Amino acid sequence: MFIREKRIKDVLYRSLIESYREGGKVRQRLLYNLGRDRTTLAECIAWERRCLDSMRAHPRTFEAERIESRERLVAQLEEWEQVVVARSPRKRIPENVA
Repeated sequence: MFIREKRIKDVLYRSLIESYREGGKVRQRLLYNLGRDRTTLAECIAWERRCLDSMRAHPRTFEAERIESRERLVAQLEEWEQVVVARSPRKRIPENVA
């Protein structure tokens, strides 16, 4: 899983991409569009939570299924964030530093 950056007409868009194998070939699928303003999954989670809070504040405006769908999306984003952070490269600390 990684974040892909794509530039279209001088605007940088980011997407969360997952790689997988199918029939011996490597494929990629789009999991979530981060858009052009949000740069990290943490920012996306915060934005989605704000949207969810707004939806909960106005329950007559939004159907229960839409609110539940947004809740599942936030939970999935949090799970993906843990995976991305766990797989991110870390600086290796030399073992013999005096």
